[in-house]
Amino acid sequence: MQTEAASSVPWELIGTAATSLLGVVALWLKRARNTHVRDEIEQDQKILANLHEQSAMRAVLQESIDARVRQIAASADRASRARRDPFGVGLAIFLLTLAVAFGWWATQGGWWLLLLLPGAFFGLLGLVGLYQDGRKVLRDGKGNEITEPRASRKERAARV
Repeated sequence: MQTEAASSVPWELIGTAATSLLGVVALWLKRARNTHVRDEIEQDQKILANLHEQSAMRAVLQESIDARVRQIAASADRASRARRDPFGVGLAIFLLTLAVAFGWWATQGGWWLLLLLPGAFFGLLGLVGLYQDGRKVLRDGKGNEITEPRASRKERAARV
């Protein structure tokens, strides 16, 4: 039996407000990340326009601007080819649904409590699968993630 204090809490309103707040924060973070590099390039171009033609730093600054523009173009190309694995996402959602169902049955008490173990297992598998297959990454024809070879320490140090 529920008490009046528990039933008077506006859970739907709290959930709606929390979801809206998370959406606004996500949009703000995405916008801040995308405009940061472009703003730096624009500022560097203004500095470049004000430098003397004979300045030794002119070539260095121009190369820095060119490198960042190439990086933006490469990431845009990568993002356009990135995709999710629909089979893996579907399987993850199915496993998460099973976990929720087992959890609900476990709340009924009695021997149903034994369903907590497979429910937790399915929930864990579903979360891992959703993380792996729900991300937009480069994939081969079978849906497996294509990873680029990682640069060695010497190569990373040479870039800096």
